[in-house]
Amino acid sequence: MFSSSASSDETKNSTETKNSTKDNASHDVSNVVVSNDVNWNDLDWPVYQKNQLIVGNKQANASVCTLWTNRERVARELDASKYAVVGNLYSFYGINYVLRNILANPYIRYFILCGLDNSKSGEALKNFFEFGVNENNFIKGFEQLGARVDEEIPLKALNAVRENVELIDLRPVGEAGKISEALDGLPRKPPFGKPLLFPESVPQAGETLPSEETGFRVEGKTVAEAWLKVLKTVMDFGVVNESKYGRQKEVFNLMAVVTRENPDDVFFAPWLNFSRKELEEYYPQILSPEKPEGLSYTYGQRLRDFKGFNQIECMKKLLREKRDLRNVLAVLYDPVSDNAFATKQAPCITQVIAGVHGDKLFLTAHFRSNDMFNAWPRNALALRKLQKELADSAGLNLGVLTTISHSAHVYENSWNAARKIVEKHYPKRVEFSEDPRGNFLISIENDKVVVEHVTLAGKTGKKIEGKSVKEVLDKLVLENLASRPEHWVYLGKEIQNAFDCLKQGKHYTQDVA
Repeated sequence: MFSSSASSDETKNSTETKNSTKDNASHDVSNVVVSNDVNWNDLDWPVYQKNQLIVGNKQANASVCTLWTNRERVARELDASKYAVVGNLYSFYGINYVLRNILANPYIRYFILCGLDNSKSGEALKNFFEFGVNENNFIKGFEQLGARVDEEIPLKALNAVRENVELIDLRPVGEAGKISEALDGLPRKPPFGKPLLFPESVPQAGETLPSEETGFRVEGKTVAEAWLKVLKTVMDFGVVNESKYGRQKEVFNLMAVVTRENPDDVFFAPWLNFSRKELEEYYPQILSPEKPEGLSYTYGQRLRDFKGFNQIECMKKLLREKRDLRNVLAVLYDPVSDNAFATKQAPCITQVIAGVHGDKLFLTAHFRSNDMFNAWPRNALALRKLQKELADSAGLNLGVLTTISHSAHVYENSWNAARKIVEKHYPKRVEFSEDPRGNFLISIENDKVVVEHVTLAGKTGKKIEGKSVKEVLDKLVLENLASRPEHWVYLGKEIQNAFDCLKQGKHYTQDVA
């Protein structure tokens, strides 16, 4: 019934009024058009996300959603005859699985919402029950954050769920005893109709372009700017693979570099899928050692209270006293308790490591797995906050933040949203940016084109010359003195111009067409 692909989507409070299509009468779904005639006795229910659910009595009236709280811990204390399923709900898209499974099992008349609502998916579901959807199928109050119900589910069916299923909101309760009490007090009701199945929404993966098999790099001055390049990279070059959470587009070892983000004044672009308030609510997951009840871990707890040891304070001390060391790092992965045989909930961030060049502190975070659509922007902004905390403690300035994601992926349920963001907001032209590896002076000397490498400090001594465009460019490529694609394009154009002038006996001046 619920989505298990962990997401960091967060939401805002709704100020909308109830859906105008909602009336005081219960909706009968017996005449809703469906894809096929479903016989309850022949139906293998739950129909969706079955391997992520704990199934009890399929004809019980209630289902239990524990949101981000561990479902196994709650379910083991409940009477399995009194619930249909127990499951988590991490993302907005998972609401579609909730609704589809309810419509496929009309015995469900109560939906208990409990546990920690870290991504506000529970709040979005509550808004659905209270306010419904707008004309574009977005849940009212959550339009800007993309909480959308599949258009394949008719409005009449959606309203049937809202009118016939009672939402019992126990958030943030995660204690099985209180949930059990709620189950015990529910009067028995008959099914509200017949089982209904609707065609599934099929996100389009799009073409996978040929590329290197590993080692992608993107850069942005801010997290929001880098995120657009991250999404484009994964959606253009990602290989479609299966995961335990469904299909995903995936590239290996995506390096995302953020150069100038001010963590005290975040560039909050309109294309980010969360609010400032929700970002503030996320920060403690990396910046605080507190672990809320019901969570197996938080990054902050692993960083600041890993088996009683505060790794961040140790890093601060090393940066103040022995900043030339190469082991100023914190490890979040415990090979004993976090290996795949021992748990399903190992930290995605496995290591953060700091280094100093001059008066700047650089921070690198390694991810074993990274949801680049729902999680990466918040991860990166919180890590930038951590970077500043470390830098301030050591009296250093901020250098670059780098994240390296071994599995950088976008889940199938986010493909369409990711493509729309890229199509609408990805830059339409190249903005000038200084190449950190320097620049070049191009001239003609003794019937040869000469290219000299220069920096702000002057000439470096690197001098390349040749009698053809190919000869000069080949030498430049081998020296690897430029880092930006637009710089290579410029060099090719200018070197060609220089050779054209040489052949025509004209005077060559750099940067003059």
